[in-house]
Amino acid sequence: MKKTVLMALSAMLSAPLQADFVSNDAPLVTANNYLDIAYADSRVVAVGDRGKILYSDDQGDHWKQAVTPSEVLLTSVCFADARHGWAVGHD
Repeated sequence: MKKTVLMALSAMLSAPLQADFVSNDAPLVTANNYLDIAYADSRVVAVGDRGKILYSDDQGDHWKQAVTPSEVLLTSVCFADARHGWAVGHD
């Protein structure tokens, strides 16, 4: 599981800004609890409930959900640099 979450973070960090970002008032953002947030260079990354990882390339005005292989609670995220990071959680 740990390796697959790391691969999901890696894929998310290489993703370009896309048109399907959602605004801050979208259910994806407001209906879940996000427990930690970190910067990967200029990209903002948030983690939380049910394995959700959101990222923003415009300082949090719009968010996109990363594809993740797990639905466990993610409690923390950090980055060593713009392309390498870790998300940790329960189970």
